[in-house]
Amino acid sequence: MDLFGTRRRRIAELQAWAAGRAIQFDRLEGADPERLAPLDGLLRNKRLVFLGEADHFVHEVFTFRLLLLRYLVERSFRWIGEELGVCDGLRIDRYLETGDESWLDRLPSFGYRGAQRADRDDSLSGLFRSGEYPLEPMRAAHAELARRLRLRASGQDRLRWFGVDGDNAPGGAYEDVERLLAGGGAAARALSQELARVPGELLEQEVERLGAVLEQLSVKKGALENEIGTEATAQLPRSLLALREGLIFVRDSRSAASWGELAAPMARREKTMVEQARSVLAAAPADERFVLLGHAAHLSKDWPSARRLEKGAGPPSASLGTQLARAYPGQVLSIWLLHGWGSDSQPLASLPRELTLTRGSLNEALAQLGACFLLPLGTAEALPALLRGEQEVRWIYNAGCLTQIARQADALFFVREATPLQRAPRLD
Repeated sequence: MDLFGTRRRRIAELQAWAAGRAIQFDRLEGADPERLAPLDGLLRNKRLVFLGEADHFVHEVFTFRLLLLRYLVERSFRWIGEELGVCDGLRIDRYLETGDESWLDRLPSFGYRGAQRADRDDSLSGLFRSGEYPLEPMRAAHAELARRLRLRASGQDRLRWFGVDGDNAPGGAYEDVERLLAGGGAAARALSQELARVPGELLEQEVERLGAVLEQLSVKKGALENEIGTEATAQLPRSLLALREGLIFVRDSRSAASWGELAAPMARREKTMVEQARSVLAAAPADERFVLLGHAAHLSKDWPSARRLEKGAGPPSASLGTQLARAYPGQVLSIWLLHGWGSDSQPLASLPRELTLTRGSLNEALAQLGACFLLPLGTAEALPALLRGEQEVRWIYNAGCLTQIARQADALFFVREATPLQRAPRLD
């Protein structure tokens, strides 16, 4: 069997099919978002858009986000959720509301340590131990993205930002909750006292204390709403859940000696992200439209149909995206950002930073279509053979999955060469 000949013919078929569909860009910086208007038809009747990246730690993620979010904001998508700690998301949201830059300097996931305990080390360790996490480049990229978006939408039309992940640099939620409770009456003061940190308490004791407070919040909801308002009261359980789950993830991931042993902590993390996302969606007006940002695997529409190619940390079969796609049938549009080759800023010394192009992968086929483009897919039946069948999709660490791409994404954005994060990023 002429496997290579078949592959060449299928790539030629893909090239011919994509010639009239792919939207080519010279570069992402400064690109006109209205060039994405061919997506308008796919957006019809959609409430959620997933922007899934193959690698968190490349500069192109943030130029891609800015371009796509500018396009989506003009089409009434105002709520932006991210695979990011709830505390970080709340502080980005405060910046979008107030324009106060100090909120962008106090993101715990990216270096702020002002609220961490002095009597205990709650940092990630074990397989996640790293002294090379790109804290400032990640903070700077998030800050610049928020600034650019605030220029486009502020006041009554401002964007809302929220995180759905646990707080993996735990502590900031205590500051957030104190701010939410400030000015309240007896119920708020009593809750503040219950939440006060206990000097010398063990991590497990703190987890139990937070769990007890969370169980009682529903009983106190009415009194708190009268004292601090509906929105602040709704935020309390989200912040406290993220704090508790962040501590639990720190605890459980420490004991994992292999990536396989992280399966249970990762499954719990995914379940919590689903709970957080559903909480925000349920509380928002029915006509609000949402964008979710995160790794493509978490934002897969049908992860059970994909097969992971290597052992490693990742979502269980019930990924965040899969569960939301099931909960909102016909209302989700998914766009994946893939790359060809290059390098990233991922922090784990045991895994590669050089991104290589795998022969026979979907990434390799896409690299032959252009250097930077958007490719709407349409229905699976109308796709060329190479896109209908199972293909390797490669991402961070040169890991990936085997999947029929149209089961996961409705459009692909591709950059041939990925580059590391920048300390002073220019996104426009």
